[in-house]
Amino acid sequence: MAVLEFLLQLLERPSRWQRVLAWVVLISLMIALFHFGSQPNAGGLFPSGWDKLVHLLFFGGVASLAFVGTGSRRPVYSVLLVGILGLLDEIGQSYNPTRVASAADWVADIAGAFLALLLIKGVVAALRAKRGAHARSGS
Repeated sequence: MAVLEFLLQLLERPSRWQRVLAWVVLISLMIALFHFGSQPNAGGLFPSGWDKLVHLLFFGGVASLAFVGTGSRRPVYSVLLVGILGLLDEIGQSYNPTRVASAADWVADIAGAFLALLLIKGVVAALRAKRGAHARSGS
């Protein structure tokens, strides 16, 4: 039960240190993305088509970190941040001859953010239900 309570607390009311840690990890990921993405050999890491899945997962993670970092108060800020960071990533890719910038990648970034936040909403609902069932059973 302690793990459920921890997850619920993290997703509903993250502590100050959890919010700070989320921002540190998010900023570190973005620095790595922009640094390594600007390298001459950065292109072609993923086969065509699979790169959209990578965009979905990476920026879904970014949205999740932003969600915790903002104290889980405004999910729209997480999507907005992903939109801005994804756009900056695509602009950066346009200056690297080994990479390909595309609107489809940017859409995948934003879709990843929406999917991650929907998943978080579902997890929170499931954890609340489990906590309620656990409380009703008296154990």
